[in-house]
Amino acid sequence: ILCSQNVLEICRHLPNVILLEESKLLSHFDYITAIDIKTLIYDRVIEVFQKFNNEM
Repeated sequence: ILCSQNVLEICRHLPNVILLEESKLLSHFDYITAIDIKTLIYDRVIEVFQKFNNEM
């Protein structure tokens, strides 16, 4: 688990960061077990992937 300052530092060194969003509502475990994770996260991730793919 990283603090937001560490995440920002890592992102500065990555050449292709498309989006960085912070969620104070979810833990790592929620990404596996939450029944509404599709609506909360995965739909948005797919949307970003599709947008990025269309721009290439």
